[in-house]
Amino acid sequence: MWKGSISFGLVNIPVGVYLATEGREFSFNQLCDKAHKIRYKKWCPVEEREVSYSEIKKGYEIAKNEYVIIDKSDLDRIKLKTTNTIDVKEFVDEKELDPILIEKSYYIAPDTKKNKNRND
Repeated sequence: MWKGSISFGLVNIPVGVYLATEGREFSFNQLCDKAHKIRYKKWCPVEEREVSYSEIKKGYEIAKNEYVIIDKSDLDRIKLKTTNTIDVKEFVDEKELDPILIEKSYYIAPDTKKNKNRND
């Protein structure tokens, strides 16, 4: 689900985060009755034509059928800094943490693939 590291001061341990209730997920392709993979076209209903990927823009609806166009440079300016690091500030007793505040449970495990690469 996520790979990064957990750090305690100067100690940095490569880890992976996994959902505690994670089950095996299956994904199916959609096929026609002759087992051909189905393709999805981007379609403009106003102009009644297929739209190429290069023509597609991202937009945020501010009123019915009124959009503000957002381009890649706009998104780059608001991009959050990600370090792939969990910095441990302090530990709390489990009794201090109300279980109602926890939406999902996770496991943190050593990232063995990262460790193997370091030893090669």
